[in-house]
Amino acid sequence: MAIRNMPAGRQVKEAILKQNPTAKIDAMELDVSSIASVNSFVSDYKSSGLPLNILM
Repeated sequence: MAIRNMPAGRQVKEAILKQNPTAKIDAMELDVSSIASVNSFVSDYKSSGLPLNILM
């Protein structure tokens, strides 16, 4: 999940995992109103080596 507000995003992630404990969810900070945040997100994501199945 691409998240602007990380504390709120963690709560959403926890709620999803309660509903579906086998879900695999990564939460990364992204503020689309900031090009610096977008660049940082892209860099962090590329370096993670994770496949992109769904971007929320």
